[in-house]
Amino acid sequence: MTSSALSIARELVAQGLSFAEAGNFPEARASLENAVAADPTYEPAYAPLARQCLAMRDLAAAVRFASEGLRISPENIDCREIRAQARLGLCDFRGSSADADRVLARDGQRLAARMCKVDALLAQGHVNEAVLLLKEARKSDSRNVGILLVLGTAYQLQGDVARARDTYVEAGELEPLNWQVYLALAGLELVCRNHEAGLMAIDLAIGLGGETPTAHCLRGTFLTRLGRPEEAKLALVTALEGNPNDGVGWVSLAELEALTPSSREAAAKHARIAAKLAPDGNISRRAQRLLRDLGVAVR
Repeated sequence: MTSSALSIARELVAQGLSFAEAGNFPEARASLENAVAADPTYEPAYAPLARQCLAMRDLAAAVRFASEGLRISPENIDCREIRAQARLGLCDFRGSSADADRVLARDGQRLAARMCKVDALLAQGHVNEAVLLLKEARKSDSRNVGILLVLGTAYQLQGDVARARDTYVEAGELEPLNWQVYLALAGLELVCRNHEAGLMAIDLAIGLGGETPTAHCLRGTFLTRLGRPEEAKLALVTALEGNPNDGVGWVSLAELEALTPSSREAAAKHARIAAKLAPDGNISRRAQRLLRDLGVAVR
């Protein structure tokens, strides 16, 4: 590769990083892709490019570019950490865990790699190991709310409701305006069947900026259990507008619609959508049971 190509690649990487710093991920990615096209051997381009793909949720591309960076230099710790994150998003838990282990063997303070390892362990049901890693992470970053939220989730999976609640409350004391804290608390209240408290928590999460489909779906669940079906329907419709592939939302909406004779046709339609989106498991069983109760075919 000529010195001219190397110079062009360097210039394009600098341009890409500038775009990334400004939050313009598409332009950043375009500049970085042009850099590797100009000089495919220019290793410093690959980690920033993979990171932009990760930020844009193009996980397959993030894995591809990070892997190419590692092919050029197996010791590129940034590429390996980014690949661990992308593999986690693709549910390649073993691959993500292996990459995270390699990163942590070189630098035990890499938080992103440690959290990848934790998430991979939780996904595979290795909760006790995840808790130990999270406790280690807290020693080096005791005020990190992200760590506390995952630790609270792990305690919840262990069935230790009191410790999970204390952990979420501690996170809220550190960042009282962080909507993710109240979303986590709402999820805990759902498990504990504290529906009034759960509704208060989810309303607070939404009010603080947590306008996510998950939050609205959870709000619909609380309203349903509190005997407020019309408000629950509105919350579920809002959730499904944001995420039309949510089987839980569709079957929950169908169950509410089935309570009103004039809405039974809509209930059957929405139950079929739920069954198609999630052909196996609890969602499908709920949908098929509802369709039987309505006296219509599953199809």
